[in-house]
Amino acid sequence: MIHFQGDEEQLSRLNSRLEGWSIALAEINYLKTGYASEGLLDAHIITDDDIARKTSYAVRINAVTDPAAPLAVAGKKRSRCPPPGKTGSPFFRADPAGCRNRP
Repeated sequence: MIHFQGDEEQLSRLNSRLEGWSIALAEINYLKTGYASEGLLDAHIITDDDIARKTSYAVRINAVTDPAAPLAVAGKKRSRCPPPGKTGSPFFRADPAGCRNRP
């Protein structure tokens, strides 16, 4: 699941890149295992609108059984503080006291 924030050109480039990687991984898998597939990545792009309306795969972000977890992006430091109003997630600090003074 990818939270996308950008314009149509960026979305098109992202889709092209994901498709290329999916095909490349499928080819490597074929060379190693002999199993042919059309692609190996199963990416779902969601937008702010999907999140706000809780549509598509966005409903899985705060799911009780298998919530989505944020991944660190190179050059960006991921906060271990939960978003305001969100506590008790296994992906954030158990005690958000250290988060009170965050920027």
